[in-house]
Amino acid sequence: MFWSWTYRGENYVSWGKPRSIKDSELTNLNADFQIEVYKGKEIKPEESVLFSMQGDSTLGMGDSIWLISFMRDVYRIKARRRCKFAFASSYPIQGFYKNFLPKPFEYLPEYITRKQFDSYTHKLPAMYYWKDDRRFDKSWVDNRSILERLYRWVGMEYTGLPDWGEFTNEEILYPNNEYYKRLKINPKDKYVFFQWHSSGHSKNLPPAQNIKLIKHIVGTTGFKVYIIGRLKCLDKLNELKGVVNLSSKTKAEDVFSLAFNSEFLVSPDSAGVHLGEAYRIPSVGIMATLPPVYIASKYRIPAFMFGSGKCPYKPCGNVHQLPLDRCPEGTGKYCNVLSDINLELFDRCLEQTYKNRSDYRKAQQYNFYEAMSEPITLY
Repeated sequence: MFWSWTYRGENYVSWGKPRSIKDSELTNLNADFQIEVYKGKEIKPEESVLFSMQGDSTLGMGDSIWLISFMRDVYRIKARRRCKFAFASSYPIQGFYKNFLPKPFEYLPEYITRKQFDSYTHKLPAMYYWKDDRRFDKSWVDNRSILERLYRWVGMEYTGLPDWGEFTNEEILYPNNEYYKRLKINPKDKYVFFQWHSSGHSKNLPPAQNIKLIKHIVGTTGFKVYIIGRLKCLDKLNELKGVVNLSSKTKAEDVFSLAFNSEFLVSPDSAGVHLGEAYRIPSVGIMATLPPVYIASKYRIPAFMFGSGKCPYKPCGNVHQLPLDRCPEGTGKYCNVLSDINLELFDRCLEQTYKNRSDYRKAQQYNFYEAMSEPITLY
């Protein structure tokens, strides 16, 4: 599902509704522009083919990790460097992705014009964008993640993300002392990476539950916690014992460095989960409604759990728009399931993710249907 739209007299196409441009500046916004890729048949890269990751206004840093992993594998295994490659993203740090993609990749502008879009032989991953309206789009119940679909359509088998530690710049993985001094972190201490929020509010724990979990982590592990986020209200957390508040103090490369050098990661359905899988770092993903079936249904490292708040519809399958008509009374900015968190369940998840990391290839893959009926999925 693509969106077509007009901005300052130019026609554009984007994967999802554009986020960095005000609605008042858009005209002819249309969500019904659909492109099929070989009518669902396998894509067989030829010497002249150009692969394009269409300008993904719906994706942030976390989702770009699995997109980049897919592109790297196609480049490395299937195409054998015979094809032209392009990577397009509306995310502000597009230039940072050059650290992770092979040099021959072309980097396209923030949004792609309709003329540019039509000039490419193949467009990926247009057909894999899911709608929020489940009455019409039932593709999410086929027990295959987006990654599996992408690999299948290019005639490859998905066996897990490549280990990002093998191709990440050493300066990102092992920053110098000046880096730690800038962020006021003591590299001799042990830290937990705690992502306070994602871009979708309905996926996030309410502040009181985040604080409850942070205090539990500090009290039971003895580790310190650095908080990643970009909300002004996080300034109030500076007085929490064992907490280093890095809100609005980090750059893109900092997030990767902090994750790689952490004891474990805690995150909503966002960048932290993907970083945990990419770098083989123990991580606990806290889900609001639908598990990350589209992307992470085959992740091995993260252990996932739902909030323990009462909701007769969990998981409901819609993670971005709250409240829904069927939500319990009182549901507002946060999903009702996240109104509480079971700390004992969190400890079990933490124990399991360490086991997953110890033998990655033997870890059983995350099963979407189990998660639909169980509050936790243990591998």
